[in-house]
Amino acid sequence: MGGPAISFVVAAFNAEKTVERTIQSLREQTRGDWEAIVIDDGSTDRTAAICRAVGDPRLRLVTQANSGVSVARNRGVELATGEAICFLDADDWVEPTFSQVMMAMLGGTDADLAACSFRMAGARGEDLSWETTLSLADVAPAKLIEFNPLCIGGVVVRRSTLLANIKADGPAFNRESRHEDWELWLRLIARGARWGGVSPEPLFHYRIVPGSRTSDVDGLWRDGRRIIAKFGPPASQQEAIQRRWTLRNLARAVARGDAALAEIMLWEPGELTEADLGILCGSLRWAFQREESIGPMQAPHHAAAWARKVEAIIGFDPVGTTAAARMMLGAGEVVAWARVAQAALAELKAGERLVVYGMGRNGREAWKRLREIGSTAVWMDDSPSVQADGPRVHLADLTASDLVLVTPDERAGMLARLKAAAVGRVLLPEHLLGVINLGRAPRAGRRAAR
Repeated sequence: MGGPAISFVVAAFNAEKTVERTIQSLREQTRGDWEAIVIDDGSTDRTAAICRAVGDPRLRLVTQANSGVSVARNRGVELATGEAICFLDADDWVEPTFSQVMMAMLGGTDADLAACSFRMAGARGEDLSWETTLSLADVAPAKLIEFNPLCIGGVVVRRSTLLANIKADGPAFNRESRHEDWELWLRLIARGARWGGVSPEPLFHYRIVPGSRTSDVDGLWRDGRRIIAKFGPPASQQEAIQRRWTLRNLARAVARGDAALAEIMLWEPGELTEADLGILCGSLRWAFQREESIGPMQAPHHAAAWARKVEAIIGFDPVGTTAAARMMLGAGEVVAWARVAQAALAELKAGERLVVYGMGRNGREAWKRLREIGSTAVWMDDSPSVQADGPRVHLADLTASDLVLVTPDERAGMLARLKAAAVGRVLLPEHLLGVINLGRAPRAGRRAAR
């Protein structure tokens, strides 16, 4: 009998309340040729005892003095024997078809990596109705250097590829890094690793834990700057990427209520542009949802309060009164995007064609709602690698009879291209929600303009 197809390396520290669910999700796999290596990183609770009691020969428990998650994962790599490796935390879990789907994306190809979409859960494991749908476009090198859209447990890497990288560049996980998984993916890509696919199915569940390492916004921001400088384009081309990284972390500082850190970050990019505002608003929505463990179904009820908090902390409302509307439009937010879809169709005049522009998370949600109600709309995206069902058009195909719904938060370049192409009419989601003064300038203030 051959070895396991996949090795699950589970780093565990004081995980007695959650590790059993993690292990059970592995035992429920529809594909049974797996092994699990649980690295107990110096736990002082019943974590080790719970693992020993499982009694499954596919599970191996290794104990070590507390050394941190990176050291634990590196130890797991040394012990793994599977064709591929997946790194899980001891409070997350996977769907029964995880191994089957992920290995199918690697099997029979020369691919090195595969990833999947995921769902967020609260601290008690409760589902937040918050799904992040990913595609190959999200892991393209130019996109992956901007930020890490992946959950580590939602990625599978071919073991031979990982071992070759370790031989060339050292241990898989940098114990000094705050973004050790993001850094590893970029390392692998820099050495030529290829993605075999990204499943749109949410096969992984990520638990939001208050007070975890991801709460250190200042450390995450500064270490992210280091990673972008190391793996990004030449320094002369990095300014825009670093600017966007700062804006995304500014959103997290605001959501945490850290006014001092927010002020430092706000001064960094200088006067904010319309493109900056799109990034900031989309990031604020995500940051508030994560900070408060609120799924997108509940987000609309909090958007107005969040907008007031934004203004109180950074000294001005960055997008006028559209802040609440734009923060309503979270990826997966059923009610708001259903309203946008219906309102867009209502805007159509005789002879017009509806075009959904941008098939990122927002665009996919809008497209899904339009398809559900039988729309004959078409879609377009600037990335040639993006795929979706239904008819696709390109910028050169647009005419004065097209009504274009622009879905991304980061839209300044898209609007400029549409203007140059002299298309018919352009719609923005927040306009369709009844808020129409996007162009209002921020109030004057010492941080609003520099």
